[in-house]
Order: sequence, then C-alpha cells, then structure tokens
Amino acid sequence: MVIHTDQGPFLLGVWYRPPDPGETQSITSLEDEWRQLSGSKMGTILIGDMNVHHLQWLRFSTRNSVEGECLRKFCTPNGLRQLVREPTRGPNILDLLITDIEDVECKIAPAVANHRAVIARLK
Repeated sequence: MVIHTDQGPFLLGVWYRPPDPGETQSITSLEDEWRQLSGSKMGTILIGDMNVHHLQWLRFSTRNSVEGECLRKFCTPNGLRQLVREPTRGPNILDLLITDIEDVECKIAPAVANHRAVIARLK
C-alpha cells in the first residue's frame, strides 16, 4: 500500500508469515515485490507477525532459523532495520517493524489475543 503524505509517498506493508520452519519462498516473494514497489517511494514500513528467529539480529529468539537468516539477508543490504526491542509473544520477538525511514518510532503495547501489539509512528 502506498501512503501519500506532504513529504511524498511511503510504502506500507502489513505481513503475516505463517510459522513454517525452513520456508523462505514467502520472503523471496516479499523481496521481489519490495524491489518492484519501493523505487519511487520516500521509504518503507513493513510490520507484522513474521514468525522468524535469529539470535544475533532478533535479541529475543530461541534459535537461528533459515527463514530468519533469509529475512536478515534481505533487510541488511537494503538499509532496512528492525526496530522491535522486546518480546511480542511469550519470550520471543515474532512481530517485527522493519523500516528504512529514520523518523519511525516503535512502541510495544499490551497484548491483543496472544501477541503484544506493535505500534509504528512516522513523524
């Protein structure tokens, strides 16, 4: 989705990736779609329940997963950083806020069902 602002257009994505260990095609598809849509945008905000684990990149993870490394390898060279800094489901970070915009704030709110809510604010 494109959000038109006084500063220009921003790309916003809300994404659910089912917990499917070893499945990386959805991340490859995400990257392809991002490359097609992001070129003329001021920046990207991608938020959602991504169900990935990566001990070094996502502090509250139980392990390193293939899909976690795949998502990290997409984000890092493209200047996308992950802003969630506390667990969102049990002891894990499963809900992420990924952006390349400097002025994005991230807040974790109380749980809705079994996940804590992730709130993004663009100044």
